[in-house]
Amino acid sequence: MEAHCKNALEIARRLEDHPAIEKVFHPGLPSHEHYELAQAQMPKGIGGVVTVYLKNDTREAANSVIKNMKLVKMASSLGGVESLVNHCYSQSHSGVPHNVKMEMGIKVGLLRFSIGIEDADDIWNDISAALDTTL
Repeated sequence: MEAHCKNALEIARRLEDHPAIEKVFHPGLPSHEHYELAQAQMPKGIGGVVTVYLKNDTREAANSVIKNMKLVKMASSLGGVESLVNHCYSQSHSGVPHNVKMEMGIKVGLLRFSIGIEDADDIWNDISAALDTTL
């Protein structure tokens, strides 16, 4: 769990600076609305899920990121030791009407990553290279 949490926070920090990313959601980031609460409640680690909005909010961009990652694999169930990605719009929320998805903030360019315990640089290089395809 320690490696899971540490890697996720590192990847979240790097994602905040990537030009293809509009917004990063991870409670371990000071930019997160519940950062202080997360620090108080989870002092040993925040967890391994990192969610992002792509600046290019299209299915093509989301598919390009997913298709071009080699280490991080698409999955419908997250939380294993390997790094995974979920396209919420077409996977976990596929049965939800478009207008409801928009109200919920489930944009087409929303990706949810479950960061695993692989080397953080390997994870980052995989995600970053795939994100670069959307620029």
